[in-house]
Amino acid sequence: MGSVAQNVGGYLVSEDKTNCPIFVNYHKSHDISNTTKYEDGFINESVFSWMFKSKRTLNSPEVKLFQAYPSGFRIPLFIKKHNDEGNDFYYMGDVSPRHNSFEQTSISGAPVVKVAFDMHNEVRADIYNYLLNE
Repeated sequence: MGSVAQNVGGYLVSEDKTNCPIFVNYHKSHDISNTTKYEDGFINESVFSWMFKSKRTLNSPEVKLFQAYPSGFRIPLFIKKHNDEGNDFYYMGDVSPRHNSFEQTSISGAPVVKVAFDMHNEVRADIYNYLLNE
């Protein structure tokens, strides 16, 4: 799984549009480009705030797919604490986008869309605390 996730670069909608795994590096390196310093993170154990890849707008196909959130569409969330941990991402559970949470914003001048996800199952407290603490 690690080497696959390393090449995904955030998320990848399946060809049949039935799922879109999301891979998040929780603590971003300071030396990455400004347009990839996404503000991804837990709001609490039940809600995760996330940004699509930069240069996406509310009219981008994958954003529209998430907004429609068709029946049976799965969004599994995988997180690693930071790059120093290697390539291993941990499955946090499936998430659902909050219908009215899609927000057009920007990062270093590049358009980006932000969304809030509801976790299908609350993240365990020990894992939640581990991820939040640098």
